[in-house]
Amino acid sequence: MSVGKIRTALTFDDGPHPQTLELLKVLEEYRIPATFFQCGMYVRKYPEIAREVAASHQLGNHTNTHPWLWRTLPSKIREEISVTQEIIQSATNIRPQVFRPPYGVSGIGLKNTLQQHQLTNVLWTVIGNDWKLPASKITQRVLSHMKPDGIICLHDGRDVNPSPDIRETIEAVKQIIPALLEQNYEFVTTGQLLNLPDQ
Repeated sequence: MSVGKIRTALTFDDGPHPQTLELLKVLEEYRIPATFFQCGMYVRKYPEIAREVAASHQLGNHTNTHPWLWRTLPSKIREEISVTQEIIQSATNIRPQVFRPPYGVSGIGLKNTLQQHQLTNVLWTVIGNDWKLPASKITQRVLSHMKPDGIICLHDGRDVNPSPDIRETIEAVKQIIPALLEQNYEFVTTGQLLNLPDQ
C-alpha cells in the first residue's frame, strides 16, 4: 500500500459479456485492478472473455445461474457454487477465492459450502444501482458513500439478461476512477483488501 493512500476495491457482478471488454479498456487506461464476480453460465458461453478478465483482474464466484439463494435448496446452492468453481477453473486455470451471492442475499447451507471451497464471502460498502440509473447518478451514489477500505459493487451484466446494456456503467466508471484517484484512493482487488493469499 502506498503511503497516505486510502484503499478501495472496485467489483463487478453478473458477467462476463462482450461489453466487459469495453470495461476492461477503461480499467487498463487507468491501470486499475478490479474483482469480477462471474456467473458460470456466462463463463461457459464466453470463456475467451473470462480469460481476458483473468489476465489482469481477480475472479470471483457469483453462482452458475444467478438464483435467489434464500429460496434455493441447500443441495442446489452447493451445485451452483461447485459447478461455477469448476467452470471458471477450466476456462481460466484460476480457482476463485472469493464469492458474492446474487442480490447480496444468503441461503441455508451457504456458509458450509463456502467453507468447503475455501471461499470468502464478499458483499459491498456501496452498490451503484447501475442496472437502473444513468451514469451521473451512479457516480454520485458511489462517491457519496465512499469509505476507507470500502468495496464498490457495479455490474458488467444485468442479472440473467443474455444481452445486457452496460453503457451507463462504463461511463460511470470513467467518472468514478479519476474522482477517487483525485481523493487519494488506491484501487486494489478484494483479495488484497482482505489480505487473502495470492490467487
